[in-house]
Amino acid sequence: GAGNSFKSFKTEKGWTGEKTPQGVIIFTATDPIKPGQSVKFGVKTDKTQPGINWKAVDKNSNELQIGKTWVTESPSKPIIKNGKPTSSGDAGILSDSKFRLIPDKPNVGGTIRVTGDQFSSNQEFKLYINKQFLESFETDENGHFMLTTKIPEGEADRVNFIVKDNQGNEKTVSIRLGELLPRVAEEDVKLTITGLPLTINPGDVLFISGTGSPGGTITAKIVGPDEEKITSEAASVSQQGKWSFETIVSLDTPLGKYSAEISDGKDTILKSWTVESSKTIHITPAKIKFDPGETLTFNGTALPN
Repeated sequence: GAGNSFKSFKTEKGWTGEKTPQGVIIFTATDPIKPGQSVKFGVKTDKTQPGINWKAVDKNSNELQIGKTWVTESPSKPIIKNGKPTSSGDAGILSDSKFRLIPDKPNVGGTIRVTGDQFSSNQEFKLYINKQFLESFETDENGHFMLTTKIPEGEADRVNFIVKDNQGNEKTVSIRLGELLPRVAEEDVKLTITGLPLTINPGDVLFISGTGSPGGTITAKIVGPDEEKITSEAASVSQQGKWSFETIVSLDTPLGKYSAEISDGKDTILKSWTVESSKTIHITPAKIKFDPGETLTFNGTALPN
């Protein structure tokens, strides 16, 4: 948005960088990145948990993946065991633990959704606003949590939202609360959804909006093609009963039929859609270069059935 741009950048050996007139920074590897090789980018910012939009392309400028990453403080690394975050001791909060509020600019007396990732799995935590206790909750087996709580009424001021584990470790998000907004009567607003198409292609940008119970939270439990729950999403409803949600469909999203149970706590709507490739068949080589005599391997996706 306006005022949110990169001021400067630097690269390490083996990389070059370019800043476009639009404020986009393009990093280019001198040598091709090998399969399985990872690359890390660091960002210094004066904003609170900003989101960085990014896109990865190959040497021929073909898009590989697109996404959005939230910048968080990361002083050290957690231990990953069996693909799940754990701690070196009994601590529930890890160096990469992060949480955020939905909406990110809440108002006094409003209802918010708090969601976090990279915490220790299956552990208990407490949520505070300054020194006032709000909620207790537990993380799931992947170190993720999501809960709904109400901000106490009072004067609009800067406050700290604090997540604490049983050992006293904590993560903090500091924000300034907005003024208490006039509330629209709940009975005047019904749950509605617009902007969700019947067919979606990987890489699409979705902007979904609608109305719901004022001051509440819209939740969506999404079930994938294998009929197992794959994720939960949330969006905050304003005091005027309006909500919106924007996301990018990952390029590696499995093709097939999806469904969602969407609720504002009062009404529930069931929606379904199909993720299919924009091309009938999409084939890519397993790697960029093959040696003489080596078997050529290709990966591909096609429309189901």
